[in-house]
Parts: sequence; C-alpha cells; structure tokens
Amino acid sequence: MKTIAILAVLLLHCSSKYLLPECVFQPNWYWGVFFESISRFGVPLFIMVSGFLILRKDQPISSVPRRIKRILIPFIFWLVIYVIAKFVMINHSFDLFQFGYFLIQAFFRPYYCFN
Repeated sequence: MKTIAILAVLLLHCSSKYLLPECVFQPNWYWGVFFESISRFGVPLFIMVSGFLILRKDQPISSVPRRIKRILIPFIFWLVIYVIAKFVMINHSFDLFQFGYFLIQAFFRPYYCFN
C-alpha cells in the first residue's frame, strides 16, 4: 500500500507540471488534469498507511511520543531547510526578522509560502 501511495504522489507531482495557466485547454493540460485527478488519493493514503504502521503494535501509550519524535524532528528540520532556500530565492538576501516571519507563515499558512 505504501508503494502505491508513493507512486501516486510521484505521479501527482509530475502531472502538476502540465497544469500551468499558459497550458490551459491544450492537449497536455488535459493529460495533466487526468493524471492529477487519478493520483489525488496518494497523499491521504500515504498518511493513513504511515499512521497504521506507527500505531499497529501493542505498545504502551507512553511509547507513542518517542515514535512521533522520530517523524516530527526530520520533518521540522527539512521544513526549515526548505523555508531557508525558498526565502533566499524570493528575497535574494537574508534578514533574520523577515525570515522569522516567513518561517511562522510556513507553519500556519503553508499554501502562502510554498506556492
């Protein structure tokens, strides 16, 4: 199931290349819409399978925070790396105050920062 979810997410990302505004109603745009539509299930499936794999064992509830930390720490690390790269590409400089604001926006309004 996880392999299917990974392939669907890859297809989703690859098909988004053809959904640009200048490509609307061209043959490639239709193919992009088709493949994006049939692969939309990948992200929720990946999250559900990951949750199942984390919580499937009979373990005491006290072990769940330790297991979640194994996922949360790399996620936050790579989010910060991505935000730094995106911030520098947008602003072409590095101001600590603006970066802090951008980082907070990335957590609370990710669509604003990552599109």
